[in-house]
Amino acid sequence: MLKRALSVSLMVGLLCGLISSPARAVEYTEGGFRYTTDATNATVTGCDAKCPADLEIPATLGGKPVTSIGESAFLASELTSVSIPNSVTNIGDFAFSTNNLTSINIPDSV
Repeated sequence: MLKRALSVSLMVGLLCGLISSPARAVEYTEGGFRYTTDATNATVTGCDAKCPADLEIPATLGGKPVTSIGESAFLASELTSVSIPNSVTNIGDFAFSTNNLTSINIPDSV
């Protein structure tokens, strides 16, 4: 009886953990960038390898418009310049923190 009660309690605990845990987004790579997607848009999450010092973020990834740059996406990436496409409407916190930026092109859409 005690064994069955522990077994049921363990199963309930595991199920609650699975239900309350947010699903992790699948990350893809293309053109040197890492990104996630939803039904209609892409979010850049970083570079696939070392970022180029002069970074140009593409307007589309995975056939979807890039509308966001993720939180800390390019943190400490040794960037000196960044060009952001007009499709971007959101830039996450610390996306370009700890770089040596001398030039950044942020569109009015942000």
